[in-house]
Amino acid sequence: MHTALVRPLGALAVAALPVGWGVTQYLYLLGTHASIHRAASPPATMHALGIVSAAAVVLVLPSLAWLLWPTNRGRLASGEM
Repeated sequence: MHTALVRPLGALAVAALPVGWGVTQYLYLLGTHASIHRAASPPATMHALGIVSAAAVVLVLPSLAWLLWPTNRGRLASGEM
């Protein structure tokens, strides 16, 4: 990508944030017939999603910490663990 495009694209990304926030404040997804509460998943699905998300956090965060800790201490580049 050409460097002259970086600033306008960055400005566009920053401008898109408040526009996206404003769109999320609208309570109806499709006109006036599908509210967010009617379009949401059933409670059982939401509970399963919460459990899977918690399991992912429990598995991913320690792995990430285990990878970044030696990297930040400079041990990974020197070959010692």
